[in-house]
Amino acid sequence: MEIFNSNSYDFSELIGNSQLLQKAKNLAEKVIEAESVSALIIGETGTGKGLLAKIIHNNSSRKNEPFIEINCATIPENLIESEIFGHEKGAFTDAKTSKKGLFEVADKGTVFLDEIGDMPLILQTKLLKAIEEKSFRRVGGTEDINVDIRILAGTNKNLVTSIEKKTFRSDLFYRLNTITIELPPLRKRGDDLEILAYHFLHSFAFRHSKEISRISGSALTLIKNYTWFGNIRELRNVIERAILMADSDCLEIKDFDLEIDVKNANETFEEKIYALLRQSFQEIFENLTTEQSVNFETVEKAIIASTLEFCNWNKSLASKFLEMPRPRLDRMIEKHNLLKENFENEDTNKVLIVDDNQEFLDFLALAIKNEGFEVETALNGLQAYEIFENFKAKFVVTDILLPKLNGLDLAKKLREAANPKIIFVTEKLKDEHLLNSLKTETELYGYKFFEKPFHFAELLKLLKDTQTTE
Repeated sequence: MEIFNSNSYDFSELIGNSQLLQKAKNLAEKVIEAESVSALIIGETGTGKGLLAKIIHNNSSRKNEPFIEINCATIPENLIESEIFGHEKGAFTDAKTSKKGLFEVADKGTVFLDEIGDMPLILQTKLLKAIEEKSFRRVGGTEDINVDIRILAGTNKNLVTSIEKKTFRSDLFYRLNTITIELPPLRKRGDDLEILAYHFLHSFAFRHSKEISRISGSALTLIKNYTWFGNIRELRNVIERAILMADSDCLEIKDFDLEIDVKNANETFEEKIYALLRQSFQEIFENLTTEQSVNFETVEKAIIASTLEFCNWNKSLASKFLEMPRPRLDRMIEKHNLLKENFENEDTNKVLIVDDNQEFLDFLALAIKNEGFEVETALNGLQAYEIFENFKAKFVVTDILLPKLNGLDLAKKLREAANPKIIFVTEKLKDEHLLNSLKTETELYGYKFFEKPFHFAELLKLLKDTQTTE
């Protein structure tokens, strides 16, 4: 838990120029403008969720009031309710005196609930009530305490998955998820990595009174080829250690305690790359006719393409993972015509979601975004068609009963324009004519159909399984 009251945090603290980081900054500015709105900040450990929460607070109208950060994962379950809401004297054995909770202390300010996905389910109910009613009762208390606070929440978990596992309340998710800001992992921020490395170099060289101003080319290559699962926090610590170890004005490889060992680097890395390989192999076998067999070159191409895709086309990192010399990898890339531009132009990760239920639309959009897809949304068929003209999605997930242009007519127009994959998600149809039309067109054009309610995991699996076809 941290209580903060300072004017030292602004957007200059978010260092970098990447498009993904700029998108996060733009959304944060929208949150700042709406001084009472809640926001959910998602991202891997070490991406700067707490820093962004402080920036939002410090640039809002609440900046002169308290900012309180509560890590829901570190406070024991039997104490967290008392910490947040306070308690009255005698509420439990050790309650010798009454105590204000952190929500009460933060009145007029901002509370950042970090690792919200780890909050006990029983406490989520009380939190939801407190957010909606702007009041709560201390543990053991009988009087409502009114507060005016902005709630920001952060997590490195997929809350949609947590909802399906019934470890996180969907109504609390909707309440927190007014605006979602995603902070990208360092490995997806391109040139920001070098910018941050030099930022930390200058900062720690000054702090430790060392005249170091450069990073050698080989050391910089090492930094760029490392996977940084600890993100900015890990980079910061590694640069500081290198500064302390250095004995010249330039950081060299010997100053860094880094090894590019992707085989043992992290379970997450292996899980993701193997998932890509499984997807590639599944597509290979599904596309075979009874007379065909799998040849070695098809499998070779799938392995290399999947590895390059996950490594963001960092060939040095891909060659390490494949245990293949870099010159040989270059020859394989040329042999199979595996050009990065070809993959980028396919837009296989773009999904357009169309539904006139805003709550369902937001929920589904976040679920699909969390799986690495780029998502746009529309509330009616006409709006969807206009968005598609520029967005060119590979998949269109749409309701059938839509205002202005129904889902079937939208599918026809899109089929004429670009023929994306159409997935219908709708309530049970009572209109027999519409139902028969859906069945006919599904058979003709291979549309997929999900009837509400359904398991989101099934839809996500369908998107992943067909992501790179056609």
